[in-house]
Amino acid sequence: MIKKYICFIFLVLTFLSTSYAQYGSHVTVKGKIVDNKTKKAVEFANIGFVGAAIGTVSDVDGNFSLSFAPGLLLATDKFQVSVIGYEPQIFSKNDVLKQVGKDFFISLKAKSYSLDEVIVGETKRTKSTVGDLDYDDRIIGYWKDIEGLGGEITTKIKIRRKNTKLHNLQFKVLENGADSLLVRVNVYDVNHYGLVGQNLLSQSIKHTISTKQGLVSIPLEDYGIYVHSNIIVGIELLKVYGRQIGFSLAGSMSKGTSFIRYKSQDHFKPVENTSMAFRLDVSNPARKGSGPEKRDIPSMITLYWDASTVHKNRNLESEIALVSDLLKKTKEAQVDVVKFAQGYEETKTFYMHKGKAAPIISYLKNTTYVGSANFENLTRPELKENAAVILVTQGQTVISKITPSFPCPVFVVSSNYDANKKSLEDLALFTDGDFLDASLEDKKDLIKRYTHFIEDRPVQELATSFASGGVSYQGKQGEIKLQGAKVTLQNSFRTAETDVNGSYRIAANPGDILEISFPGMENQAIKVGERGRNNVKMTAIYDVLDEVILTSKKQEEVLVQTTQGLRNEDAVGYKNNLIDEKEITAKYTTLGQVLRREAGVEVRLDVFTRKEVYIFPRTFYNSIETPQPPIIVIDGVIYNQTDATELPQLDMQNVKSINTNSSLIATTLYGSIAAGGVIEIKTKTGNTTTKAAKKKASALATGNTYTEQVPVFENARAVSNTYKALQQGSSLEGSKEVYFNLLKRRTNPGISFYMDAYNYFKDQDAQFAERIVTSIIAVAPENKQALRTATFALQELGLDDKVVSVVKHIKSTAPRDVQSYLDLAQAYDSNGDYQAAFEEYKTILANQLDGVNFESIQETAENELRRLVKMHKSKVSFTDLPQSLLDVSFTKKRRLVFEWSDPSAQFEIQFVNPEGKFFTWDHTMYKNQEVMASQLKTGTLVKEFELDDLSQGNWIINLNYVADSAITKTTPFLTYTSYEDYATDTEKKKVKIIPLAQITSKVTIDNFIINSSNYEN
Repeated sequence: MIKKYICFIFLVLTFLSTSYAQYGSHVTVKGKIVDNKTKKAVEFANIGFVGAAIGTVSDVDGNFSLSFAPGLLLATDKFQVSVIGYEPQIFSKNDVLKQVGKDFFISLKAKSYSLDEVIVGETKRTKSTVGDLDYDDRIIGYWKDIEGLGGEITTKIKIRRKNTKLHNLQFKVLENGADSLLVRVNVYDVNHYGLVGQNLLSQSIKHTISTKQGLVSIPLEDYGIYVHSNIIVGIELLKVYGRQIGFSLAGSMSKGTSFIRYKSQDHFKPVENTSMAFRLDVSNPARKGSGPEKRDIPSMITLYWDASTVHKNRNLESEIALVSDLLKKTKEAQVDVVKFAQGYEETKTFYMHKGKAAPIISYLKNTTYVGSANFENLTRPELKENAAVILVTQGQTVISKITPSFPCPVFVVSSNYDANKKSLEDLALFTDGDFLDASLEDKKDLIKRYTHFIEDRPVQELATSFASGGVSYQGKQGEIKLQGAKVTLQNSFRTAETDVNGSYRIAANPGDILEISFPGMENQAIKVGERGRNNVKMTAIYDVLDEVILTSKKQEEVLVQTTQGLRNEDAVGYKNNLIDEKEITAKYTTLGQVLRREAGVEVRLDVFTRKEVYIFPRTFYNSIETPQPPIIVIDGVIYNQTDATELPQLDMQNVKSINTNSSLIATTLYGSIAAGGVIEIKTKTGNTTTKAAKKKASALATGNTYTEQVPVFENARAVSNTYKALQQGSSLEGSKEVYFNLLKRRTNPGISFYMDAYNYFKDQDAQFAERIVTSIIAVAPENKQALRTATFALQELGLDDKVVSVVKHIKSTAPRDVQSYLDLAQAYDSNGDYQAAFEEYKTILANQLDGVNFESIQETAENELRRLVKMHKSKVSFTDLPQSLLDVSFTKKRRLVFEWSDPSAQFEIQFVNPEGKFFTWDHTMYKNQEVMASQLKTGTLVKEFELDDLSQGNWIINLNYVADSAITKTTPFLTYTSYEDYATDTEKKKVKIIPLAQITSKVTIDNFIINSSNYEN
């Protein structure tokens, strides 16, 4: 067999047989098709269930036999018998099942055809060849299934002139393993959606293919087939002579459209990006002159004008000038102008006379650009033949797909260098229009393509330059490659992440600035060179544990009681100048004696009090005016050396450990009071080390007394300048005007700008808020963090279908990030697509995908799956689940879920129970490197807790953001979701979206009371 790199059509249905078992046993229906008057057999009739890929054709004697599994079909599925020359017969599924074991006798009524299809009165005609004129043996369409009778391979062929007569159909056979094949030629019109329409033939055209390799020509001239516009031509498999088939045809590299159906009565499915090389020899009435064929001047134009945010940066002058010239060529027409974006559509009708388009141009110039592009409603199936569509867009979309739904030519206009040219070109060529690239071509050629049929040519794409390199860290064990480091093109939303080898690749030009960040490392910036790799060595802000960066090993967890609660001892990632009890021998009687042995620590004598003062010279003189010594923390109690607080008398033989930390990052733990560092002392009597039992994360607080007065987030959050400016609007419309003015003044605003505006408008005008938040999708379509932030807002607006589209896109760009699988499952669930959600959850729990480790999200996925099965059991195929996941009593009284947009975001969550004890979960590289490193590698962005005790009273949930100094346009966001009576009919859900950058100190994000009624069954 000839080696090919694309196999684009395959009529193989054997995959169905492997899945039939779960739908019950097979049944077989046998029968015969006859003419209802003559009672003669009707040969090669198409028989089967419409759109179900279950079908066959009758033989030369009209007999047929069809086996199928009834469980594969819906009660509403229709069984159809059709053939050229007869009216179709339709039966219900039940009607067919009643014929099992009987002779299903079906009679068809002959169809009458009008005589107006015959073309007469022509004398002189010119001959030509249309279709794909270049064969490409590397692209094939083939039949392999001998049971795929009625399967069909088709392609669209452009017909430029009326009264075109078809003479011969030609194609190239690459391989034919059968003795011979009997095929039928079909000719269809193109329906209003650009898809396969009605069969135009009044009689069957059958042909036997015995050629093993080479060109095949099927004569059509004697059938008198005249067509007047574009058609779809196909060959249908009727009979295979021999025991095997192995039949393949040559495709074409030219832009075109093909359709396939796998079996008789199946639906046709479009094949993207390529086509079969079918040619037609045709003739047309002779015409005067030469050169390209003229197009009909449209009398009705629909002008779609993309008003999405991203188009602020397009060349509006060039596009408007081109549209003006196209309208002048049209002269007389009704022009319906439709401005569109996500959550926005505005239509205005103009009647243009003598090409005077000034009012239209003025209307276009007065456009505000907000939101993502939305192509869902771009359809005009009611348009008549003498119509055209002008679509002005960049074509960048995540939420919706560009689909051709027009019965007339579409002329796409774009001036953006980064336009989605491939999809736009496909749309234009599919509809027999053209792509008018105003950024690359002169106006004369563009206008001529609007008025004439010009030979298709590939759209010119600008070459993309890439920068690549590696990111590493010089650890104690040598150079360590950093996985999960973020590489950002300065002043843009373009980002990349380093892989397991520390390598990255990002679209950038020589001279561009790349910014590199990694939690716990100082941010770096480099200029892209002309050639070679752009490598970066990171510097740690504080000591980084090499073994944590290198790998996250499973091990028995050891918890230690610290000032922040019970934590994993090995996950303490800050500089570990630890003096343990073995080193504090009997010769040491004072704290000063022990600390004098430590490098970087000085013990001085206060000249006034004559008491010892312990300092870190590195941080002591950070402030010239007020030198600051470190605080001392003994068994969780803070002592400040700058006031008159007396240190307790320490028995050095009762000290378990002393840890000295001079890192400036310590201020994130204790606030500005620790600007001079911290000396942490644990005593044997006040602290113990225990083995941790493996259990789910719990918010139970142990060991620490909560004495802080923490403000509520809503009162303490920093109010952004954007929000303040919008508040100055005298009304809703006035605030919108302020927003538009802010957009004009900011050349490239960050994500916080859009989210601040969204937060302002969401309760006043949800549709306008939708436009604002989808602007994030428009300006940052490849930035995972930005897109995830947008999904937080879309979920809040209840736009779950949009969330599905965005998460699918994220998953396609980052298939190894586990979070995208969980997000997609949850989006399907919220959108009511329970079976799709069910399958995603099962994938996570099975944990069998190569290169993806779902362990970090399996707890959350299991809880969501159990809820799904419990609440919607009748809507999912649950039979293969273990009994443990089908527990109808499953519920959680209080479930708390935290999700964040950026894996490098650093924060702390504090839980305070009614007894005034607190527990802190750290998501910081300073204190929990192992967790952070693991999540960076796996793409985990979720953590959940449950209140699983009966501690009644007031609970407080606090949040502290450890600000990152990275310069980025994508600031991190966090969502907090609180469930009460989770997975019950009385479930309550509360969600908060929290911009972490607006937290300047610890804040309370939730405060609730648990009483006995919360836990009554």
